[in-house]
Amino acid sequence: MLALAPVLVQPPKVVIADEPTLGLAPLVVAQVLDVFRELRDLGTTILLVEEKIRDVLTVADRAAFIELGHIVWSGERADLMTSSWSVPTLARSSRHPIRQESRS
Repeated sequence: MLALAPVLVQPPKVVIADEPTLGLAPLVVAQVLDVFRELRDLGTTILLVEEKIRDVLTVADRAAFIELGHIVWSGERADLMTSSWSVPTLARSSRHPIRQESRS
């Protein structure tokens, strides 16, 4: 949490975070994600790489799922929640082709 304090004092235009919740207790994970939500609300663009899909979707406007170096799904968070591609399916699948959800 201390490492994130400077970005709250003077929010940058972009933050890139790779597995920021790795190894943290659930309470601390919630606090870290709260910081990312606050940054998002202040207008900061956030590129967040994370395995905890359900937690990160509370922060994300858009999501992309990458497996073995390939994007298996990308789109708006709302589209993911209403698509035939469920989070559990994406989380355990390794055979989906690259596919972008689109609304017709």
